[in-house]
Amino acid sequence: MSAHQVVIGALNPHENCYSIGSVDGLNFIACAVGSDVVILASDFQRIQVIPGSAYKREEIVSSINCCADSGKVSVCYGSTIRILEPTLSDGKSGNIFSYRWVESQSIELDAIVDSVQWVLDGLRLLVLADCDLLLYQHKMLSTAVNDKPSPSGVKFVLSDEDSAWEIVWRTKLSSKVKYVKFSPDGSLFATCGEKDRFVKIWYQERGKDNFVSLLDKYKIIFC
Repeated sequence: MSAHQVVIGALNPHENCYSIGSVDGLNFIACAVGSDVVILASDFQRIQVIPGSAYKREEIVSSINCCADSGKVSVCYGSTIRILEPTLSDGKSGNIFSYRWVESQSIELDAIVDSVQWVLDGLRLLVLADCDLLLYQHKMLSTAVNDKPSPSGVKFVLSDEDSAWEIVWRTKLSSKVKYVKFSPDGSLFATCGEKDRFVKIWYQERGKDNFVSLLDKYKIIFC
């Protein structure tokens, strides 16, 4: 069965057109359909449709990613990342799922966002934008680790908190990344370009927010 056969309309023609997440042990699927986001239960029953017109967006969703721990959903429209968070519904009869998703924050970048990866229970976002890797961290986690103020230069909207997310690390790569995957504990992640013959492994330096590549020491070569 094709992915587009379980929702009304075809999924968008991108690598990250759907994602599986979980909230309180309940699995769900978020799908990018045109400019809309369609949330499905694990049995493919439709839970919610979030129209792009609600954000005054005309372009289609370019990437979507769900957090397997917190149930947060990142939705990318060009250079904009919109963060949706699950909230308990009003409990009316007929609801097949006890949560609905609402937008909590929005992040504007200077480049088109290719994909987003959640890590650390939805408190960190790894953003791929062209040849740039950017690691955003929620200030809740920053406060727990240290008391550094959030840097300026990032636009946030629809949040009662000022600067809810901050850039704690960024780097520019020689080529565009196509694949990225975090380790379960979030301490390592791997990147690979579409035509690369090697996988680059990144680890976080002890006591710092910086990530360093292991490529100079180890290489995994694919023939």
